[in-house]
Amino acid sequence: MHHCQHIKNSTRAGFSSVLSIITIFIIVMGLVVVGTKRAMLGLDTKRDSLLRSDYAQKEEAFQQALLRILPERAMKGMDSGSKIGNEDDLVSWSRIFRDAIRDANAANDAGDLSDDILSKILEDGVISGNTGSTELTVANFNTASVKDLQGVSGRATSIPIAGHDFPPEWSVLASGQTLDSLGPVVSLNKTYTNGGSSGDAFGMVEYPNVRFGYAEAGSEIVARHNWWAISVDFSEGDRESTGIADGKKKYLLSLYEIPSQLPITADALMEFGNWDRQKVTIDGRVYASSATQVGNQVGTQDIAGIATRDGVDFSNMSVIEGIDDSMVSRDDFEAQHANLYEDEIFFPISQVGDGTKVAFLPINPGRDFYTDYYVDGAYDDLNSHSDSAWDQYARGSKKCQIRVVIVDTSPMTSEYPAQVNTIKVLARGADGSDVVRYYYRLEFPEVLDTSHPGAQHITWETSSQTFPFSVDEIENIDGNGGAQSSLNIDFAKLANYITNDLSLSLDDNHTLVVTHQAAARDGYYVNSERFSFPPDDDDIALVINGATDMTVWGNQGFSLVSNMRTYFDNDFNVVDRSSGAGRGSPPPVSIFTPEQRFSTLYIMDVDITGRIHVVHTETGESVDPLEIRGRDGTVNDSSTSSFNLGQIKRVEDLPPIFFMNWLVVIRELR
Repeated sequence: MHHCQHIKNSTRAGFSSVLSIITIFIIVMGLVVVGTKRAMLGLDTKRDSLLRSDYAQKEEAFQQALLRILPERAMKGMDSGSKIGNEDDLVSWSRIFRDAIRDANAANDAGDLSDDILSKILEDGVISGNTGSTELTVANFNTASVKDLQGVSGRATSIPIAGHDFPPEWSVLASGQTLDSLGPVVSLNKTYTNGGSSGDAFGMVEYPNVRFGYAEAGSEIVARHNWWAISVDFSEGDRESTGIADGKKKYLLSLYEIPSQLPITADALMEFGNWDRQKVTIDGRVYASSATQVGNQVGTQDIAGIATRDGVDFSNMSVIEGIDDSMVSRDDFEAQHANLYEDEIFFPISQVGDGTKVAFLPINPGRDFYTDYYVDGAYDDLNSHSDSAWDQYARGSKKCQIRVVIVDTSPMTSEYPAQVNTIKVLARGADGSDVVRYYYRLEFPEVLDTSHPGAQHITWETSSQTFPFSVDEIENIDGNGGAQSSLNIDFAKLANYITNDLSLSLDDNHTLVVTHQAAARDGYYVNSERFSFPPDDDDIALVINGATDMTVWGNQGFSLVSNMRTYFDNDFNVVDRSSGAGRGSPPPVSIFTPEQRFSTLYIMDVDITGRIHVVHTETGESVDPLEIRGRDGTVNDSSTSSFNLGQIKRVEDLPPIFFMNWLVVIRELR
């Protein structure tokens, strides 16, 4: 019994052990399965994380490529011969995105991609082991679905993607209404279609929320906002193999055309701060290619900010509004101004590289901005994607309706400087054609050549009471008794000459270029030795008179462009407008010359109200934008000059001709 009971107990114990082993085995297997699933989930999560990182890097590279390519192709679209014939043309959207994809992949790979590898990425969705090598496809592009602009014959407007808050619409000539769907169009003929800027080429536009502080984020600037909306899928090509959800994102590509409008702009290395604080008022921000601080006195108040392409060298940042000793770096400033409820407040000293999704391009053609060198048919030689030729868009001289061209000079001698003998005047008729006149000095009896089509040949006296042009000499221009020959223009007489002598409208003629004949034309040619760039004392100069009251030119204002040294002999544009939006202030006027001097007789006080834009062609040399020179080129003592400089704050104050800047921004639509 005992033995049996022992056996019985042993049997039960053995049975219990088997059950325990089976139970433990099942539990262990369960833990193994759970652990494996967790490991697999962890691997999936890690894989997804790596893929998403891959897509994020590709997205960043793609955006950077677009920032570079978009303005480049928009410029090329204004060149002769750029008209789009197929999707592989350089300025087409198809080619732009293809090249951006190529650059995005190349930026993250070991080297440039061959066409063979690129085609595999684009067509087959190949993924290599290198981060950033995934396919990127443009899933949808919506930029220029167009419709007729209601009530405006011959023009069309864009149709934005539904469900998003887009910038104001613009309109284009109906003849080119499909161009924006083929490739980016920047055109002088784009205008706004609605709101307060309807029919205007420029409007008051909100400055984007970017770190590059040409203006304060959210503030209004005068600009034209070109925009295109695209939808990009960063995962479509490999979704079946990765299981990644929809990676589609929508972007707004913006190209802001921003006329130069800040108190001070310097496309050069600008000397900053060595200014008489009691004589200088600067209301707004300033821009320079780069800036170096040479003094701590700025003006009657600190400036609001400074933006550059290449950075600043400042020893004392307190001259910038809002910066004190406790905020000596960008991080310090933005940390003190951080908040959860308002737009970001960015550091007021910025350069283009501070923003990864922004590019800033001053449109500065250098000396070509000042010279006309007009050739018949140049304005019609488009055959380009845009309806505006690049030369006409970028060069101020090409926009001028009145052209005064020196076509013949007498040579310089040991006793006399070179003098103007013959000028050609061209003015714009109502139909867009040119009215042409040739004028010979009475002292220069040349046989009149009547072969010039449509031209009248007239002798003129330099002392005429009504004729706006005269020839003179500026004495002691070098401090040693030397003289410089000049062509003098009386602006008050010029307005009467246009309306009375030529029977033309000032609405069609309120921009003027004064230059010289630089190539053989109509039997005339002027040696460029008399027109150096920058000008020197042996050159023929330009003298401006009769410009005290510029309201005669109307509320649209007036612009002068010349490649000649220019002297101002008396007050310039000091009479206010009596009507219109600009009532109570002088009309908008701009002067573009490589060198300005004040007075041909004596040192005079100079008070400047408006804006100053300095363009410098010599690399490495710094410029002081507030430097005033007298007759002999000597820099005037600062006590004789004062400056009241401010930003353009309404479209009505924009002069007819201005320097242009492009701001290119990419932002995601959410």
